[in-house]
Amino acid sequence: MIRHCKDIGMFALDRGRQSCKWATKFCKSRCYNNKFYRMNIGLDKRDEINDAYWETLTAFSFRKEISKKRLSTKRFRWCTRGEPFSTIYDVLKIRTIALTCPEIDFWAPTRGWRNANIRDNIETYCFPIPNLFITASIDPSNTQQEISTLVTNGWSTHFFGDDRQYPFILPSKVIKCPAKWGDNITCMDCNVACYNPKQTHSWLKEH
Repeated sequence: MIRHCKDIGMFALDRGRQSCKWATKFCKSRCYNNKFYRMNIGLDKRDEINDAYWETLTAFSFRKEISKKRLSTKRFRWCTRGEPFSTIYDVLKIRTIALTCPEIDFWAPTRGWRNANIRDNIETYCFPIPNLFITASIDPSNTQQEISTLVTNGWSTHFFGDDRQYPFILPSKVIKCPAKWGDNITCMDCNVACYNPKQTHSWLKEH
């Protein structure tokens, strides 16, 4: 189930849309997978397989499978589809895998910050791990107060949903994602935003 994504240049593990418990209405309506679900190209079946795999995934099984990959595994993404932090157990799972595989840098974009309990656990147990990079996914439906609280608590963010205007006031410059705004680079090679140990705020081009 661990697959190499050519567009981002790295391996990733996806989950089904049932994991997106903390998505906003805006996010659900703009999800780039909606058109594929409408086309009925088998994503529902793939979701079932991904979710079953996720339930059995352990740090040991992850390390065993990733060690067999021939392409570079220096970076990894949770998830290109679905929510990595759907429950508290997911926080512990990803934390354990990151600690077990310190040679891999993991990126986890998430809406899980919208749940107070999950957010607290991410900040407590995941933020201190140097090879685990977590960004709060935000969109135009979020409020300035929500974003300001994230910034105060040390979260990096990435915004999507409006290519014309960035809607929030931030203490630092917003970075247009080089991989999405046409700089001819993949996430594997970019050190500007998502894999930056400093707090950063990136702007993704609409899907």
